Amino acid sequence: MSATRVFRCEELATEIFSYLAPEPLRKTDTPEYRRHRAQRKTALARAARVCHAWEAPALKVLWTVVDEIYDLLLLLPCMVIEDDVYVFSRDITPAEWERFQQFYAYNVRELHWRELPTDPKSRHQVYSSTTSISPTVWLILSKWCKGRPLCPRLQYLAPLLISAYDPGPAILASPTLRHLEISVDFNSPDSSENYAVRSVFAYLEPVFASLESLTVDSSICMHGFTGSLMRPFSDATLFRLTDLRALQHLEVATIHLPLSGDLIEIWEDMGLRSLTLTIEEFDAELFPPVNPDSPLHSTLRKLCVKGDAEDITNLVEYAAGPALEVLDVHFTDVQELPRDMIFGYFERIAAHISSRVHHLSLRLSRDQNSPSEPLAARRFLRPLLPKAHLTHIALIYDNVFGSFSYRDLPKIVDAWPKLTVFRIEDTRSYLLQDGGVHTAPRIADLARFAKNHPDLRYLVIPMLNHHLLPPPRKFPKLDHKLEILRICTLKKDAAYESLFDMALLLDRLFPNLDLCEARRDWTPAKDQSWVKVERALLALQSGREGAHRS
Repeated sequence: MSATRVFRCEELATEIFSYLAPEPLRKTDTPEYRRHRAQRKTALARAARVCHAWEAPALKVLWTVVDEIYDLLLLLPCMVIEDDVYVFSRDITPAEWERFQQFYAYNVRELHWRELPTDPKSRHQVYSSTTSISPTVWLILSKWCKGRPLCPRLQYLAPLLISAYDPGPAILASPTLRHLEISVDFNSPDSSENYAVRSVFAYLEPVFASLESLTVDSSICMHGFTGSLMRPFSDATLFRLTDLRALQHLEVATIHLPLSGDLIEIWEDMGLRSLTLTIEEFDAELFPPVNPDSPLHSTLRKLCVKGDAEDITNLVEYAAGPALEVLDVHFTDVQELPRDMIFGYFERIAAHISSRVHHLSLRLSRDQNSPSEPLAARRFLRPLLPKAHLTHIALIYDNVFGSFSYRDLPKIVDAWPKLTVFRIEDTRSYLLQDGGVHTAPRIADLARFAKNHPDLRYLVIPMLNHHLLPPPRKFPKLDHKLEILRICTLKKDAAYESLFDMALLLDRLFPNLDLCEARRDWTPAKDQSWVKVERALLALQSGREGAHRS
């Protein structure tokens, strides 16, 4: 079949252009990835202008993912910017609306609402928090939508802004949505505003019925309302207003309301597979007994919870059922608790997890300037030693003084035989205070640990001793399949010769490291001594393979 005949078939042309489809933007995307992504979008835009046969399939692929809602609205010729506000200079004509729907809005599957750059030509670079969309824009769009959603085939929306003063964005919600992020702007306990927000949720009821994933973010925690002032529109009330029978993944962030028994009962009936919470207060004694036959208890696979250590421990003991596979906890009150109490709470959590849990992550954080006692990593790892079923273990110190020394690694060398990810990570290099580099794990201990964990693919440790290294030729070859290796901190004034010797030894242990991934993180904020080691490893790999990796 000739190329001409192929591109006359819209289905085949769409399939061909789909190889240029831009993936959704994420915060972790590298500048290199963003540049290649922009080139693919440019190629699709140019293809749409080649001929009429290419226009529809190329635009269909190009507008599947919309990075900013402003990009979509600017496709309407009458949209202008006046004093940092998006407004219509006139009404939309029938021809403009028909083209907007046919070639653009109808094709959108994923839509993001981000802050708008001050300069429209420099998107994703300079942002302004003052730019907004006039409420009259939503009124005019609602008139033309005639009760239908703006993007009738939308499946992913992040976020939908719900406000009592501007309910217009609700026309973005479509019954075809599968993932929805909601940001509720609730500025006062006034009954009229409460009623307005309730009305928006009632309007969205058909949307909630088909959702599989929901994220709720509310600004009420920012306005100082407590106690009875919050009760008119609590998190439990929010979920009573909706029909979430298809929901599998739920994230409730920054509401900071005490968890109530009513809310737990609502969630128990949902059959959630994933639950992410930020909690302020949880007292298990005030809640009804756990129903082991409830959908939540028997279906919950992933639980991520952030808050005070005591509340998190109570919630895990209350809600974690036999089906749980992933547990991610974040203690935010480390500076307020004695060291032994923190260890005790984690021991209770470790004792409660079942043999089905394979992923366990603990993050410890404190205020920047608050004092903190050192928290030894071995005290957190000790209760996990009998848990041979774990494959992913992460311990992250965030502004917390921790320690992981050469005495610790040999004690866990035989634990968790199926381990694939092991992370002990500090974000502020506080581990240098605990005896310096001479107490860090030795490379021989690292070799034994890797040898006993052949499935290990991701390894992060705080420090590594680069003194008294064995001669490279006398160091055994391991040929391990490890892909990612990161040492958070090395001695700043370490001689390049010792760093290169370390690279030689690490290359004998881990010749399959993915250093292309590491290159994306070569920034001034990263430990520069470790960057030198990674550069040496890349040079060794390139020399062995005969060519530089692209």
